[in-house]
Amino acid sequence: MHGEPGFLLLSIPMGLVNVLLNITSAVTTERVAKMCLLPMRGITVMAVRTTSYGKRGTYEYTDPSGTTRSYFREASASEIEVCYHPDDPAESVGV
Repeated sequence: MHGEPGFLLLSIPMGLVNVLLNITSAVTTERVAKMCLLPMRGITVMAVRTTSYGKRGTYEYTDPSGTTRSYFREASASEIEVCYHPDDPAESVGV
């Protein structure tokens, strides 16, 4: 197809790809921002491994209200540093 009908048919899939790439970019940017900002402005605690030893594990830490929170990470250490947001302790990243 040549002309306007061809461009219209081609613009639909290209528009969908553009939307998906923008969503992926936004999610990645938000994750990187959390990984950079929380260690500088958040609260850092030591999280203790609660699962059996291996490559992957679940780590737990306690926030200031006394609630125990879980953090999943691929690490074999018995303790790791976790940073969380002071207003939302469930939002955390590993250091």
